[in-house]
Amino acid sequence: MHWLYLGIAVIFEITVAISAGNAKGFTRPWWTAATLVFLLAAASNLTSWASFTEPAGSWKYDFTVVTLALAVVYGFMLGVPAALWLLLNYLAVAGISLVSLVVVTGYSLVPFLPAAALCALPVPALQWTALALAAALSALTPFKALWRRLTDQLPLPQARFVAAALVAAHLLFAVVLKAYFFAAAAVAAAVA
Repeated sequence: MHWLYLGIAVIFEITVAISAGNAKGFTRPWWTAATLVFLLAAASNLTSWASFTEPAGSWKYDFTVVTLALAVVYGFMLGVPAALWLLLNYLAVAGISLVSLVVVTGYSLVPFLPAAALCALPVPALQWTALALAAALSALTPFKALWRRLTDQLPLPQARFVAAALVAAHLLFAVVLKAYFFAAAAVAAAVA
Protein backbone atom coordinates (compact mmCIF):
# COMPACT_ATOMS: atom_id res chain seq x y z
CA MET A 1 0.00 0.00 0.00
CA HIS A 2 2.97 2.28 0.66
CA TRP A 3 3.92 2.12 -3.06
CA LEU A 4 0.44 3.27 -4.06
CA TYR A 5 0.70 6.38 -1.88
CA LEU A 6 4.22 7.03 -3.14
CA GLY A 7 3.05 6.71 -6.74
CA ILE A 8 0.16 9.12 -6.21
CA ALA A 9 2.46 11.63 -4.50
CA VAL A 10 5.00 11.39 -7.32
CA ILE A 11 2.36 11.90 -10.02
CA PHE A 12 1.03 14.94 -8.13
CA GLU A 13 4.54 16.38 -7.61
CA ILE A 14 5.46 15.94 -11.27
CA THR A 15 2.19 17.48 -12.46
CA VAL A 16 2.75 20.52 -10.25
CA ALA A 17 6.42 20.85 -11.27
CA ILE A 18 5.68 20.67 -14.98
CA SER A 19 2.71 23.01 -14.65
CA ALA A 20 4.83 25.52 -12.75
CA GLY A 21 7.54 25.29 -15.42
CA ASN A 22 10.34 24.07 -13.19
CA ALA A 23 12.04 20.73 -12.71
CA LYS A 24 12.94 20.67 -9.04
CA GLY A 25 14.01 17.40 -7.56
CA PHE A 26 16.29 16.57 -10.46
CA THR A 27 18.35 14.11 -8.38
CA ARG A 28 15.49 11.89 -7.19
CA PRO A 29 14.81 10.33 -10.61
CA TRP A 30 18.48 9.35 -10.91
CA TRP A 31 18.32 7.58 -7.55
CA THR A 32 15.09 5.88 -8.59
CA ALA A 33 16.80 4.63 -11.74
CA ALA A 34 19.85 3.47 -9.79
CA THR A 35 17.62 1.60 -7.36
CA LEU A 36 15.82 -0.04 -10.28
CA VAL A 37 19.14 -1.08 -11.83
CA PHE A 38 20.28 -2.93 -8.73
CA LEU A 39 16.82 -4.32 -8.00
CA LEU A 40 16.60 -5.72 -11.55
CA ALA A 41 20.03 -7.29 -11.23
CA ALA A 42 19.24 -8.85 -7.85
CA ALA A 43 15.77 -10.03 -8.89
CA SER A 44 17.12 -11.45 -12.15
CA ASN A 45 19.80 -13.44 -10.36
CA LEU A 46 17.28 -14.57 -7.74
CA THR A 47 14.91 -15.75 -10.48
CA SER A 48 17.77 -17.57 -12.17
CA TRP A 49 18.72 -19.24 -8.90
CA ALA A 50 15.12 -20.23 -8.10
CA SER A 51 14.69 -21.66 -11.60
CA PHE A 52 17.97 -23.63 -11.49
CA THR A 53 17.19 -27.34 -11.57
CA GLU A 54 20.40 -29.13 -12.57
CA PRO A 55 21.31 -31.50 -9.70
CA ALA A 56 24.90 -32.09 -10.88
CA GLY A 57 25.83 -28.47 -11.56
CA SER A 58 26.14 -25.48 -9.35
CA TRP A 59 24.37 -22.18 -9.91
CA LYS A 60 26.50 -19.11 -10.65
CA TYR A 61 25.46 -15.50 -10.30
CA ASP A 62 25.78 -13.17 -13.26
CA PHE A 63 27.25 -9.73 -12.57
CA THR A 64 26.88 -8.73 -16.22
CA VAL A 65 23.18 -8.28 -15.48
CA VAL A 66 24.08 -5.09 -13.58
CA THR A 67 25.67 -3.50 -16.65
CA LEU A 68 22.79 -4.63 -18.85
CA ALA A 69 20.27 -3.19 -16.38
CA LEU A 70 22.27 0.04 -16.26
CA ALA A 71 22.20 0.35 -20.05
CA VAL A 72 18.51 -0.50 -20.35
CA VAL A 73 17.22 1.68 -17.50
CA TYR A 74 19.36 4.74 -18.17
CA GLY A 75 18.90 4.28 -21.92
CA PHE A 76 15.15 4.42 -21.35
CA MET A 77 15.43 7.31 -18.92
CA LEU A 78 17.45 9.41 -21.37
CA GLY A 79 16.36 8.03 -24.75
CA VAL A 80 12.59 8.36 -24.35
CA PRO A 81 12.73 11.99 -23.15
CA ALA A 82 15.17 12.91 -25.92
CA ALA A 83 12.96 11.36 -28.59
CA LEU A 84 9.88 12.97 -27.06
CA TRP A 85 11.59 16.35 -26.85
CA LEU A 86 12.59 16.13 -30.52
CA LEU A 87 9.03 15.16 -31.45
CA LEU A 88 7.54 18.00 -29.41
CA ASN A 89 9.97 20.49 -30.97
CA TYR A 90 9.02 19.21 -34.42
CA LEU A 91 5.34 19.66 -33.54
CA ALA A 92 6.13 23.17 -32.19
CA VAL A 93 5.02 22.50 -28.61
CA ALA A 94 6.49 25.23 -26.42
CA GLY A 95 7.33 25.27 -22.73
CA ILE A 96 8.50 21.69 -22.16
CA SER A 97 12.22 21.36 -21.55
CA LEU A 98 14.36 18.28 -22.02
CA VAL A 99 15.30 18.41 -18.33
CA SER A 100 11.62 18.32 -17.35
CA LEU A 101 11.04 15.32 -19.59
CA VAL A 102 14.03 13.49 -18.08
CA VAL A 103 12.69 14.19 -14.58
CA VAL A 104 9.20 12.98 -15.51
CA THR A 105 10.58 9.83 -17.10
CA GLY A 106 12.78 9.15 -14.08
CA TYR A 107 9.83 9.48 -11.74
CA SER A 108 7.78 7.25 -14.01
CA LEU A 109 10.16 4.39 -13.16
CA VAL A 110 8.79 4.21 -9.59
CA PRO A 111 6.07 1.61 -10.39
CA PHE A 112 8.76 -0.70 -11.79
CA LEU A 113 10.42 -0.97 -8.35
CA PRO A 114 7.77 -3.21 -6.73
CA ALA A 115 7.22 -4.94 -10.08
CA ALA A 116 10.90 -5.89 -10.26
CA ALA A 117 10.73 -7.21 -6.70
CA LEU A 118 7.68 -9.33 -7.58
CA CYS A 119 9.44 -10.59 -10.69
CA ALA A 120 12.02 -12.26 -8.44
CA LEU A 121 9.44 -15.00 -7.99
CA PRO A 122 9.82 -17.39 -10.94
CA VAL A 123 6.13 -17.34 -11.89
CA PRO A 124 5.76 -16.06 -15.47
CA ALA A 125 2.09 -15.06 -15.11
CA LEU A 126 2.91 -13.00 -12.01
CA GLN A 127 5.88 -11.41 -13.77
CA TRP A 128 3.83 -10.41 -16.82
CA THR A 129 1.03 -9.07 -14.64
CA ALA A 130 3.40 -7.05 -12.45
CA LEU A 131 5.26 -5.61 -15.42
CA ALA A 132 2.06 -4.78 -17.34
CA LEU A 133 0.61 -3.01 -14.31
CA ALA A 134 3.90 -1.16 -13.77
CA ALA A 135 3.96 -0.11 -17.43
CA ALA A 136 0.40 1.20 -17.20
CA LEU A 137 1.11 3.16 -14.01
CA SER A 138 4.43 4.32 -15.40
CA ALA A 139 2.83 5.66 -18.59
CA LEU A 140 0.26 7.50 -16.48
CA THR A 141 2.94 9.75 -14.93
CA PRO A 142 4.06 11.55 -18.11
CA PHE A 143 0.52 11.42 -19.48
CA LYS A 144 -0.86 13.28 -16.45
CA ALA A 145 2.04 15.71 -16.47
CA LEU A 146 1.94 16.55 -20.18
CA TRP A 147 -1.62 16.00 -21.40
CA ARG A 148 -2.93 19.50 -20.68
CA ARG A 149 -0.03 21.17 -22.46
CA LEU A 150 -0.33 18.81 -25.39
CA THR A 151 -4.06 19.43 -25.83
CA ASP A 152 -3.57 23.19 -25.44
CA GLN A 153 -0.94 23.39 -28.17
CA LEU A 154 -1.73 20.51 -30.53
CA PRO A 155 -4.77 19.28 -32.42
CA LEU A 156 -6.36 16.33 -30.62
CA PRO A 157 -5.15 13.66 -33.12
CA GLN A 158 -1.54 14.79 -32.71
CA ALA A 159 -1.87 14.91 -28.91
CA ARG A 160 -3.29 11.38 -28.97
CA PHE A 161 -0.40 10.24 -31.16
CA VAL A 162 2.14 11.61 -28.67
CA ALA A 163 0.26 9.97 -25.78
CA ALA A 164 0.12 6.64 -27.66
CA ALA A 165 3.86 6.85 -28.33
CA LEU A 166 4.49 7.36 -24.60
CA VAL A 167 2.33 4.37 -23.69
CA ALA A 168 4.04 2.25 -26.36
CA ALA A 169 7.49 3.23 -25.02
CA HIS A 170 6.53 2.15 -21.50
CA LEU A 171 5.01 -1.12 -22.70
CA LEU A 172 8.13 -1.82 -24.76
CA PHE A 173 10.27 -1.11 -21.68
CA ALA A 174 8.26 -3.69 -19.70
CA VAL A 175 8.67 -6.28 -22.47
CA VAL A 176 12.42 -5.62 -22.60
CA LEU A 177 12.66 -6.09 -18.82
CA LYS A 178 10.81 -9.40 -19.05
CA ALA A 179 12.83 -10.63 -22.03
CA TYR A 180 16.28 -9.71 -20.74
CA PHE A 181 15.98 -10.14 -16.99
CA PHE A 182 13.23 -12.64 -16.26
CA ALA A 183 13.20 -15.05 -19.20
CA ALA A 184 14.77 -17.82 -17.06
CA ALA A 185 11.48 -18.36 -15.25
CA ALA A 186 9.61 -18.86 -18.52
CA VAL A 187 12.24 -21.30 -19.77
CA ALA A 188 12.17 -23.24 -16.48
CA ALA A 189 8.36 -23.39 -16.51
CA ALA A 190 8.37 -24.69 -20.10
CA VAL A 191 10.92 -27.40 -19.27
CA ALA A 192 9.13 -28.56 -16.10
